[in-house]
Amino acid sequence: LPTPSGSLSAALLAEDLDALIADIESLGDPARGELVYRRKSVACTRCHAVGSAGPTIGPNLVATGAAAKTKYLIQSILQPDAAIAEHYEARTFLLVSGKVQTGIVAFRNEKEVVVHDPAQLGKEIRLAVEDIEDEFPAKSLMPSGLADQLQSRSEFLDLVKFISVLGRSGDFANDESPVIRKWRVVATLESSGPPNDDADWSSAYSKVSGELPSEDYPEGKIVFARGFVNVLVAGSARLQINSADGLALWVDGKPIGDLAAPISLDKGRHSFTFRLDPVRRQRGLRVELEAIDKSVRLQPEGGL
Repeated sequence: LPTPSGSLSAALLAEDLDALIADIESLGDPARGELVYRRKSVACTRCHAVGSAGPTIGPNLVATGAAAKTKYLIQSILQPDAAIAEHYEARTFLLVSGKVQTGIVAFRNEKEVVVHDPAQLGKEIRLAVEDIEDEFPAKSLMPSGLADQLQSRSEFLDLVKFISVLGRSGDFANDESPVIRKWRVVATLESSGPPNDDADWSSAYSKVSGELPSEDYPEGKIVFARGFVNVLVAGSARLQINSADGLALWVDGKPIGDLAAPISLDKGRHSFTFRLDPVRRQRGLRVELEAIDKSVRLQPEGGL
């Protein structure tokens, strides 16, 4: 439980580290921890991706459990300035104009420095070397006091347990199968065709299992979820969907009558837009593409 001051971070830092690690291993639940990780108020997903979809401000966590010890993960959350991952050290640049830019250096040469701006979800900012007056290390972009956003010590145990198993064999292993993991979602009052690009689409990401959970659907009578697939070598593919209940599909704006039938895909970028009826569909959405011909090469679009 939090200390009387209300700081869970302080309470956890005061604990015996070995005992805390033992509790994470024995009491932490990775399935519950994934829900904590995805909670907007905790904000993990604003900086970290797990696999192909998500921001790149912080390290991709897809194989963290296979590469990092639990002790390091605890320190990363409770004392982020003492456990900054290599290549993610933030730098602050004082510009001749008087402006200040902080971010992670993605590239530099004698003419310019390119940084990822955490305030703009990792957007690339180009700084001309001649415009830089000074440069110095910045604090970790991982916010201090992150554990204080959690509701209990148990949630901390679950969160660290989830991160600690990422990349290990089992339910949270790295899965590179062609599953749509990056989505744009929007809710409407009508059940007709998909809304256009001017609609208020928002980003959503699948869980490690590949499922976009129903809890992430925006509220509305009808929900639309759109993913993109890049086809490198043309051919036919079949969709493996966890359930067709309450679903309709448009590929590149054209309705698909039979969701189980092969779909012919030319080389290039294709949109897959699903209409979901929340009343008829009481579950999330998982979509995997199965190439029918061995020569077919396709890749669901990831990134932010």
